[in-house]
Amino acid sequence: YSVLYLRYLTEWMIQKYGKSCPDIVRLYGSSLENKDFPTLGKYFSQKASGRDSKPDVKLKDVSVHRLIRLDGKPFSEEIKKYDDLFLKYKEGQYEPTLEDLKKYRRVTSDAVQDELKQHKVIFCTTSVATSPRFIKAVSGNIQQLIIDEAGMCTEPESIAAIIATKAKQVVLIGDHKQLRPVLKSTHAADMGLKRSLFERYSDRANMLQIQYRMVRTSVFHVFATLLCLFFAG
Repeated sequence: YSVLYLRYLTEWMIQKYGKSCPDIVRLYGSSLENKDFPTLGKYFSQKASGRDSKPDVKLKDVSVHRLIRLDGKPFSEEIKKYDDLFLKYKEGQYEPTLEDLKKYRRVTSDAVQDELKQHKVIFCTTSVATSPRFIKAVSGNIQQLIIDEAGMCTEPESIAAIIATKAKQVVLIGDHKQLRPVLKSTHAADMGLKRSLFERYSDRANMLQIQYRMVRTSVFHVFATLLCLFFAG
């Protein structure tokens, strides 16, 4: 997924299904998490602006990096202690140490792993699905991996997510004839990276008889139906 697509999909599912929505969480990459909770040594471009350059506030109730900081969560007090320290550093009231940063990264990683184990559906990008904290938390316990817009993913991106999750069932959704991997390197494209895993197995695809691409809510409905059917058995 792209970050933008995940944002719309998550918002739509929460609004559409309300209390009957599957138990979902949104896991961001560390670069976006640091937009909400800056840490030492993590300074990202201030030129990026707008909703897509940081986690969506509309999803704060399902965002993992916020859930782990809620009162009553097993690691929240320790995490918030470091959050306060890092704010004091910005104000010149705290001298940072490498040991503090290591401890912070360790406790947040443990907290994320613990939180992910509490939920049934995790929305993230393929790159986040290969992160150490994600793998440690769920590897071998994923029943179904759905990669949407799989025609846009390079083959290694899809394969890495499949290997990392060890999913028992893999669903690839996309259209390789409309959207293919975007590569900056023509050499990489010539070497084969312009072909997605979806395209490689497209001869086995089940084709939709209705064009959903032009209607966003219809695309999301297809995705949500897959989830609901899966959890209904």
